[in-house]
Amino acid sequence: MKKVKKCRIFGCPNTSDKGAFTKNLCSPCYDYIHSGKGHTNQAYMNDEKLRNMKKEKENLLIFLDKIKEVINKKMIRIWRNL
Repeated sequence: MKKVKKCRIFGCPNTSDKGAFTKNLCSPCYDYIHSGKGHTNQAYMNDEKLRNMKKEKENLLIFLDKIKEVINKKMIRIWRNL
């Protein structure tokens, strides 16, 4: 009996007994990695999550910069009043 392989992409539930595989990747994940096309596989979803996390990080950094500006302005006022 042939050993069942699991797709190597994090979070992908596909196994070799339920579909075609190329090396250690299921066909949908393999196709996305090599062509960049498709959106119904875990590789795409992981890529999308990463993009969203990067956007969130950028927004948080902008927010933190605004907070720093406010704090700096308040500190200057406090120093002037000493």
